[in-house]
Amino acid sequence: MLVSLFVLQKPIFMLLDGDLDIYSLSDFISVMYNGASLDAATAGYFTVIPLLLSAISLFTQKLPFKKILFVYNIFVALFISILFVVDSGLYPFWGFKLDASIFLYMDSPKMP
Repeated sequence: MLVSLFVLQKPIFMLLDGDLDIYSLSDFISVMYNGASLDAATAGYFTVIPLLLSAISLFTQKLPFKKILFVYNIFVALFISILFVVDSGLYPFWGFKLDASIFLYMDSPKMP
């Protein structure tokens, strides 16, 4: 489910970029295909906690597995959604997608 969400975000991001004349259908497909391996890896990172909770729930019945998983899924959905909206909003100004360089600006957010 997460992989399909990540794959679908790519053409939406390209459509929001606004330069539709320069993109062809093969560009959209190429972007989705080439990013699929990174999307799968990211989805794998998000499944670690549910897998650990599943393993723990095999040994104990006291763990409210469904409640914890529900809260975790809401957190992940909000995190991914907020990150996509912020990335889509900042891209026209910054000219590049969000990456680790945002942490450099968080330390001193003043304009140079």
